[in-house]
Amino acid sequence: FPSHEGSDLAVLKGLDFNRFRPSYICIEQWDIDKNANICSYIESTEIFRFAEARGYVLTAVFASTIIFRAA
Repeated sequence: FPSHEGSDLAVLKGLDFNRFRPSYICIEQWDIDKNANICSYIESTEIFRFAEARGYVLTAVFASTIIFRAA
């Protein structure tokens, strides 16, 4: 499989959410400031706004992995 490291948002933007609706979306976000409020930080990202606009909710954060669930 080709690597899409750092291209999570670009890959998601290429997905037709009217045709495909994954139950979960997992994103690697390596630039999370460990001293910041993680939820506030994630909510300020473009990928969060993208997922939320398509009916996904932030479900979990594990180290550098952010998981969204279809609402």
